[in-house]
Amino acid sequence: MRARVMGLFCALACALAWLPGAARAAPEAVPAIDGVLQAFRDHPLVGLGDNHVMAEQGAFYVALVSDPRFAATVRDVVVEFGAGSHQAVMDRYLNGESVPYDQLRLTWTDTVGAIPTINRIEYIHFFAAVRAVNMHLPAEKRIRVWLGQPPMDWSTIHSRAEQRPLSVGRDRFAADLVEREIMAKDRKALLIWGQAHFTEAAGLSPVLGPTLRAAHPGSLYYINPYFGFNEAACDADFEARAAHWPTPAVIAPLKGSATLKAMRQPGCTIDPGLAQDTKGMKPELLAALHANDDHLAGVDADALLYLGKEAGMTVSPVDPVFYLDEAYFKEMSRRNEIMIGRPIDWAGFIAANPPSVEGFDAHIGRHAGR
Repeated sequence: MRARVMGLFCALACALAWLPGAARAAPEAVPAIDGVLQAFRDHPLVGLGDNHVMAEQGAFYVALVSDPRFAATVRDVVVEFGAGSHQAVMDRYLNGESVPYDQLRLTWTDTVGAIPTINRIEYIHFFAAVRAVNMHLPAEKRIRVWLGQPPMDWSTIHSRAEQRPLSVGRDRFAADLVEREIMAKDRKALLIWGQAHFTEAAGLSPVLGPTLRAAHPGSLYYINPYFGFNEAACDADFEARAAHWPTPAVIAPLKGSATLKAMRQPGCTIDPGLAQDTKGMKPELLAALHANDDHLAGVDADALLYLGKEAGMTVSPVDPVFYLDEAYFKEMSRRNEIMIGRPIDWAGFIAANPPSVEGFDAHIGRHAGR
């Protein structure tokens, strides 16, 4: 009898561990797609912090939307890597219509935040993957991707003074979009945005994540990616703890957990600014770097996305159009000069982004894209 009671108790405990919102004494690592979909049981919004250059993260986005369960239970995605002024073009493309490439390209290049534009293949592949999924679904069940950057016309922008207000205030457009198209219609959405946009540490006003949390407490579940430390020893120590995790995995809950404590071990840093000698650095700048370091570690996240060891992470290649279309390159160089005060140096660009198989598989490095 005692054995039977103990067996029932264990079975009940295991079942409770999988219930939505159930409290757990320790974080649990589950296959990453399962972890994201489980988060949608209790939250209408799930945010994935984007590292901006990590090819493995882009591959995960494709795998997630390609899973039949995503279209069946979520269906809406709001992305940072798309221009709202071209939403109708993207809608046509994702619904299978024939769209000329010079029109389609504007959906990710007429953005205001990226310098000088969205130029990584992973994002273009994402749109193509959603279109492929939608071709096998009836119209009413297709995935819709909302382009979260505010409308703008780059042909009218000639100075930093004209561009900067759009860049600084771009989170307001996205927050309003989520409010209008997702929350007001009782829908669910995956948000793919840069990590900084989920924290007050970003310095933007307003900030997407905090704005949504203030308007709808408990609505947003944020998953922060692991992409290594500045210190190789810290990579090795943390990844040894992850040896038994599935890859990729979502680890939750993160707040107050041993996993988060391991991410915050003394001497382990993530922000590239902390990899250099900080002696003599202005106190306010040092404080900002440490605040951002905490964010990159996931102190304000609900879960961690583990895509594998830092040594295996690779840089997503640059869109080949940069090498093939001289007029396009000149326009991107013009935008670069407006944003940061100098045109793109062709030789430097090629050195940093070699158009070769080896270049496309370049190791991400400890400081790339942070």
